[in-house]
Amino acid sequence: MPPTLLIFFISAFCYCLARLLRLQRAMPGRARGQRTLLVVAHPDDESLFFASYLADAAHAGRQVHVLCLSTGEGVAGA
Repeated sequence: MPPTLLIFFISAFCYCLARLLRLQRAMPGRARGQRTLLVVAHPDDESLFFASYLADAAHAGRQVHVLCLSTGEGVAGA
């Protein structure tokens, strides 16, 4: 990876992190930790490996969201 591209990605990450921290400080009335986002790489990972965690989070009253990012390599002809 070219050094300029690496510097770009690190800068973008730091910028997003700073925006996120600033956003959290701007919302003092909102309860932190009330939402759960699970990002998995393959379909069924959430049910195979994280089912009990997601069930506990939902039982505790948190909003639970699952995002699956896959290239579809498991599908024939993809």
